[in-house]
Amino acid sequence: MRSSLILLSLLAALLSCTDPLDTTYRQGLDLYEKGEYGKALPFISEAAEAGHKDGMAILGGMYLLGRGVENNVEKATQWLELAAGKGQVEAQSMLGIMYATGVGVARDIPEAKRWLKSASEAGDKHAIRMLQMIEGPR
Repeated sequence: MRSSLILLSLLAALLSCTDPLDTTYRQGLDLYEKGEYGKALPFISEAAEAGHKDGMAILGGMYLLGRGVENNVEKATQWLELAAGKGQVEAQSMLGIMYATGVGVARDIPEAKRWLKSASEAGDKHAIRMLQMIEGPR
C-alpha cells in the first residue's frame, strides 16, 4: 500500500512538471485547429520565438497563408527554415515544395531536393510524391 502511494505521488509530480513552452504551444495549436488564428498567434509566436520547432513550423505556415497575420513570404520562409533545420518534418516538406514550385521563393531544384529528401526519409507522403515528380520514374 505504501509503495502504491509513493508511486502515485511520483506520477503526480511528473505530470505536474510539464514543459511550460509545450503547454503554450498546445494552447496555440488548439486555437489554431479551431480556426481562431488571431487568438492562436500570441501562443504560437511565444513558442516559436523560444525555439519550439513545431511552433516555428506553424508560425511559418501562418505567415505563408496569411492566417491571423498579414501574408509575409519572407517571414514564412525564415520560420520554416528554422523549424526545418531543427528536423521539423512538415516544415522540411513545405520548404521543399516551395522551392520546387517557386511559390514564395525563387525556384531552386537542388534546394527543393535537399528538403524533400529529408522529409521523405521521415516518411512524409507529400515530400515523397513531390520528390518522385521532380526525379521522374526510376
